[in-house]
Amino acid sequence: MERLSTRQTRWKDFLALFDFDIEYVKGKANVVADGLSRMVTHQPSSCVNAVASVNSSPLLSEIDSASVIDQAYQQVMRKHHRPTDAAQVKDGRLYYKHRLYIPNDRTLKTRILHECHDTALAGHLGRDKTIEQVKRRFYWPKMDDDIEAYVISCDACQRNKPSHRV
Repeated sequence: MERLSTRQTRWKDFLALFDFDIEYVKGKANVVADGLSRMVTHQPSSCVNAVASVNSSPLLSEIDSASVIDQAYQQVMRKHHRPTDAAQVKDGRLYYKHRLYIPNDRTLKTRILHECHDTALAGHLGRDKTIEQVKRRFYWPKMDDDIEAYVISCDACQRNKPSHRV
């Protein structure tokens, strides 16, 4: 018998609260599900909570504050004030390949990593999936190394990590 992952266990416990029957409905007859799956407003979220909607979160003010202090960020911003293929400045913030460029602030990066990895909805994804989640919206130099170190240092992941020893 296979063991369920932490994420699967959470969903199993959540679904156990409901009394429902699953009934198959043939494709064309299932217009409700088809309509919902094609809604324009339906967008898969990248990260959760404050990070999911970057434009309306207090995260932007933290990024703005950290960007003033980070000299390297300011230098890159001056260099790319005119839009290039990769970098551009929009609304006073630096974007790299349409992702928000994060200043060199350990607290800010840790908060983003926490939101994309540790929260209940994030589900403690592994290294690769966490990298994918963070890269959807954010960029900073050597971010793959930072994300890998964060995931490796995650106590919950290390306690629940399956053993690959035979």
